[in-house]
Amino acid sequence: MKDQDESARGGRGSSKQEVCEELKPYIYCILANICFAGYNIVSKVSLDKGMNRYVLVAYGHAFGTLATAFLAVLFESSELWEASTDEESG
Repeated sequence: MKDQDESARGGRGSSKQEVCEELKPYIYCILANICFAGYNIVSKVSLDKGMNRYVLVAYGHAFGTLATAFLAVLFESSELWEASTDEESG
């Protein structure tokens, strides 16, 4: 009976967790666009105040590298710990 109800609704579950999982890519896309717009605003203001464009590019790359490293450590740390415990036990 429950399967019939879900298939009648298009196969989608109604729990909040399933809805959040389904909306994750869209939320990430919106956040990426907000970050891109923020970078454009900051670069426009800093260039108008006289910052060298090469320095701005270097700062942008440095910030991007640090942000990517932070996110990689944040999301992949559990896998690193699992890999290190597997090597020790095996």
